[in-house]
Amino acid sequence: MALEQPPEEGTVLESFSQIQDAIGRAKASKGSAAIPPIQAVLSKLPTPPAAVTTGATGACFRPISRPPAPLLISLDDGDLDGGEIFRIRAEKTLIGRTDGDVRIDHDSQVSSRHAEIVRVEKPSGFSWILHDLNSSNGTFVRCSLAKLGRDAIFIIGARRFRFELPSPAASAGGTPEDGTKMFDSASIPVLVWPSLVEVTSSGQGEKHQLRSGVVTIGCKGSGCDIILDDPLVADNHATILCDSRGAWSLKAAPSTNGVWARINQVKLTESCHFRCGEQCFRFVLL
Repeated sequence: MALEQPPEEGTVLESFSQIQDAIGRAKASKGSAAIPPIQAVLSKLPTPPAAVTTGATGACFRPISRPPAPLLISLDDGDLDGGEIFRIRAEKTLIGRTDGDVRIDHDSQVSSRHAEIVRVEKPSGFSWILHDLNSSNGTFVRCSLAKLGRDAIFIIGARRFRFELPSPAASAGGTPEDGTKMFDSASIPVLVWPSLVEVTSSGQGEKHQLRSGVVTIGCKGSGCDIILDDPLVADNHATILCDSRGAWSLKAAPSTNGVWARINQVKLTESCHFRCGEQCFRFVLL
């Protein structure tokens, strides 16, 4: 099936193994036992029956012509991999509050028709695209890297931010009628530094102006450039970078709660996380 536009580029989804490793390192640094890097959700599935013949050999059957059926896990609160399991067999799987194949009717931040997962067939095989349906509060993916364009929205900890680029400096445009000479616009430095603006339910919150091509974000006492007083934020949570071409990006550091970027549509990886409203999901391609 062809989509209206190709999936967004510049967003790299964080895999489940990367998340496990990040949490393991965080727990180890605090003296707690690290979480073993295992596909925990698979261990919760029913165990297949043993082979009828003792000593049977050969690989298990896998479909050749039909698409595989990935798992969509509606994660339990506070859990990274366990929850209610849905098998994606249809070409489109709709997620919503009142409509859809997967309904989250107790979350007011989820739109009636919030997002859908679309299966796409290509000569190289099948892929699954997560597509936001113009939801009010957006669809977010947990990512290790995200490109920051004008008004890009992302979540760090319990806070939502907008990446605000400055407007170009207005040209002086000549001399006014009273004869007052204006400054030459070419001699006025153009404000080039963008800002992070917190987005709250009541409007614009705290504003952080970026004054460097490398800006770190972390919790109180971390020594980072931007300090967020939020228990869900790690010591070194993320870094905002500007490359030699002037393009900005957000890079996540290993953390328990990660960085979430708002998307219109994106190709899902074999094991990744996304959220609609306050409901987190895990996509698993077996």
